[in-house]
Amino acid sequence: MGREQYSEEHLISKEPKSAIVVFTDYFSFLAVLNSLWILSSLLVFPIFSATEAVFYCISRKLMGRTVSWRLDYMGYVKNNMLRSFKRGWPFLIIFTLLIVDGMILIQMPDDLIIRPILMGALAVLSVLTLFICFYSYSYLVMTHLNARQRIMKSFLTTIKQPHYSAGIVIILIAQLGLSLFFVPLFFFFSLSFPFFLFLYAVHKIDQKSKN
Repeated sequence: MGREQYSEEHLISKEPKSAIVVFTDYFSFLAVLNSLWILSSLLVFPIFSATEAVFYCISRKLMGRTVSWRLDYMGYVKNNMLRSFKRGWPFLIIFTLLIVDGMILIQMPDDLIIRPILMGALAVLSVLTLFICFYSYSYLVMTHLNARQRIMKSFLTTIKQPHYSAGIVIILIAQLGLSLFFVPLFFFFSLSFPFFLFLYAVHKIDQKSKN
């Protein structure tokens, strides 16, 4: 199983909260989480377990459970170091190959007819791989599926839920645009916010399937 429990399942109060309170709560939560990921990733090797820990903490938040930075985040990073590396290195190799292919295409002559076609195909493949990767991590911390099942479910989710996929792309483009004008947004939400979007999509899809 790809996740471990590091704290008791205490539920957050079910009393309704105002939109401002909820926004402030998630804003600060994602900012702290992204900062912890950056600090953890400076050591390089924990980057895979730290990435999974971000997904794990956000999933707990979405399910209405408390999140302890020491028990849930640091506990996950510490206890899943090797397992996370084994789960993450295939994606690292794939993205490295995509980057290398992109660099090769950029060096190709502009007047080459096939160049735009190859660049378009590479762009589509890169986006699809990114979605499968993020959805796979989402299913890792929210389900008990094995690696093969997660990959297949991630692919089907990307294809069969185009409204979620399109919404995520639009929001991420908007986030990137805002980050260009306000750099701190990139530091505090570069990964935690995209991860939140994918987990939220999986959470909503799961709720609909249960209903």
